[in-house]
Amino acid sequence: MRNAIQLHPKDNVAMCLSEIKKGDKIILNEDVLFSAQDDIPFAHKISLSDLAQGEDIIKYGYSIGKATCPIAKGQWVHVHNVAGGKRL
Repeated sequence: MRNAIQLHPKDNVAMCLSEIKKGDKIILNEDVLFSAQDDIPFAHKISLSDLAQGEDIIKYGYSIGKATCPIAKGQWVHVHNVAGGKRL
């Protein structure tokens, strides 16, 4: 059963559909893709790929901010490693 959802095909983050514990397998569309690198609260974001410092965080197909440090695939993406983007 999937535990995260990619909301738009261009997104480089997914939203967690339940609380995720470090080491849990992340499942999108019935496929195990990778393991979580952090504990991630329900409805928070997880990185779908390695992201470089300064790279756009894409959710809903749009940039919602920039990585303030490198973010590894499977890490929690939140205010501790993202600077907010422009409001639409």
